[in-house]
Amino acid sequence: MSESGIVTVTVAGIAFGNKRLANLETILRFKKQLTLIALSTIFILLSANIPLPKIGAIMKEGTIFLVFLIFVVRPLSVLLSNMKEASLTSSEKLFLCFFAPRGIVSAVLASLFTILFEEKELLGRGVFLPLAFYVIIGSIVFYSAASWFIARLLKVTETERKAFLSLAQIP
Repeated sequence: MSESGIVTVTVAGIAFGNKRLANLETILRFKKQLTLIALSTIFILLSANIPLPKIGAIMKEGTIFLVFLIFVVRPLSVLLSNMKEASLTSSEKLFLCFFAPRGIVSAVLASLFTILFEEKELLGRGVFLPLAFYVIIGSIVFYSAASWFIARLLKVTETERKAFLSLAQIP
């Protein structure tokens, strides 16, 4: 079947994840590098199918949808899924509400659903994929701009800097 690859990768991941391997650190480092290259390539290939005028056409509705996702859907889903989580403070839960997962999985699924929807003529042509990428890019821009401010406001920042290169080390 055309979607059997995801099942195969999942089963292979479970099988290899439970094996004892001698050079695990080397394998994990290689996996990180390979993942970065693969994800970057997938994002470029998927976004290459979206003409810029299509994004401009969904800008108004896309912005309303994006605001609804950021301030209603994502916080509600995180709060509901972490209601009984005792190890997180209320500030940490609130911080998580603003920074829920997004990215490549939704982009790949949007591409798949776009093809299926357009084959069955369930959606207007070329609306679903641009909207998905608009939401992904918009949420990344919002979270990148707001994360530092929200973390400080909720007091969930690290007290000790653990950065690789600190400004104090620069002459």
